[in-house]
Amino acid sequence: DDQFVFAQPVITETSVVVRLKNIIYCYSILNGTLRWKNDVGGRAVSQSWISRQYPLEDLVIQDGVIVSPIIKGGSVSLVALDETTGQIKWCYGNMNSSEGDESLMRFKCAPAVGPGTIYANYNLDNIKGDTHIDTEYGVIAFEITTGRVKWRRQICRLQPGKFDGEFNTNVRRNRIRSFFTPPLYHEGTVYISTNSGAVAAM
Repeated sequence: DDQFVFAQPVITETSVVVRLKNIIYCYSILNGTLRWKNDVGGRAVSQSWISRQYPLEDLVIQDGVIVSPIIKGGSVSLVALDETTGQIKWCYGNMNSSEGDESLMRFKCAPAVGPGTIYANYNLDNIKGDTHIDTEYGVIAFEITTGRVKWRRQICRLQPGKFDGEFNTNVRRNRIRSFFTPPLYHEGTVYISTNSGAVAAM
């Protein structure tokens, strides 16, 4: 029943890597043999209908590490895999934490890469009980090999009602259609833009 395929492969010296429907595949660049696949999040189309509204299936590769947003249980975590083995090196988001800010963060686009660093846009819902107070837009810089957080910066906050509902507002708790475009790293500066009207360079 798919209407769109958002899958663009990324090429390295030895591999062709592509994420399709929440699963990451790694093929040999020489003969196309499947070297490994990682389905830690499960196939998106096997999850609930809402979870099928997955982000663009982008990924980035730097220093032998593959980083991509992965859906699990309706939330979107940032997952880093080893290019050679396909095993998880580190994870940030709901897949790694059941409480606190990290468990409520959503990563809806591919990050940007800089020297030894991944720059990822996030949305963080501020929810108290059943009340959605606001959503924070921000950027986190991760050390690419370990996932250590180097820094985190809030760009802006937006209260519910500022935007139309996302997909089906009757079943989604988040009434803000909040998202980022992928960030851009250039000569020591990270550029980001959001649909909340904020554009920033850090």
